Amino acid sequence: MGFLIWLVFLPNSPYILTDLQHIRISSLQSIWFDVLLIVSFAINGLIVGFASLRIMQQLLCDYFSKKVTYIITYTVLLLCGFGIYLGRVLRWNSWDIVNNPMGILGDIAQRILFPMNHINTWSFTIGFGGFLIITYHLIQYYQQLYLKQED
Repeated sequence: MGFLIWLVFLPNSPYILTDLQHIRISSLQSIWFDVLLIVSFAINGLIVGFASLRIMQQLLCDYFSKKVTYIITYTVLLLCGFGIYLGRVLRWNSWDIVNNPMGILGDIAQRILFPMNHINTWSFTIGFGGFLIITYHLIQYYQQLYLKQED
């Protein structure tokens, strides 16, 4: 149950990246301040989200093999891409799973049952999910490389 609650709220941390869309309405005088502000929040969101994912990944290692844990981890990151889509494009919020479960589940079912009618959904999901997978993988790679150099 805890895993599902965590999974529902996890997309909120990388979602902040999509706030960069608001830069287009910034005035010339404030654009760089806005960029720095949003990027700093987005980086912080990614760090906190990846840290929580790392903790969950370590917990999953107690129950599953390393390979299965990585599959779950990358699936979670793709689901984050989908969650970001639900929030940014369809304007659903994490708490809507409690407030309006039939509405959000209906939108999700439409996209799963009729994927060809929702190509943008899957492009967005794969794009953001792929970005998160690559970024998370690179951070883990360089962390392991750094730890090996310390030995």
